[in-house]
Amino acid sequence: MFQKMKTQDPDLWGSDAGEFNPERFANGILGTCRIPQAYVPFGVGARVCVDQQLAMTELKVILSLILIKFHFSLASSFQHSPTYRLVIEPGEGVILNIRRI
Repeated sequence: MFQKMKTQDPDLWGSDAGEFNPERFANGILGTCRIPQAYVPFGVGARVCVDQQLAMTELKVILSLILIKFHFSLASSFQHSPTYRLVIEPGEGVILNIRRI
């Protein structure tokens, strides 16, 4: 059964889990705790960034203003060459023509 991880779990963070210890990060994030994927400081859970929703709303407003004022099209010189990584993405980037509406 899935067990919720505690933010100050000594089994995960070591015997000084409840103490402020910036030296814990001396070897980078991968060296902070026994399961590196457990360190998600502002992503989810109890320590989620307070202004995350505001930032996402602002991003959507800015993006919509850009899309309203500009027309985007692929350049004729663009060659499709997908690269397979975590997701499929353009290997050489995307060349766009941008025109103000």
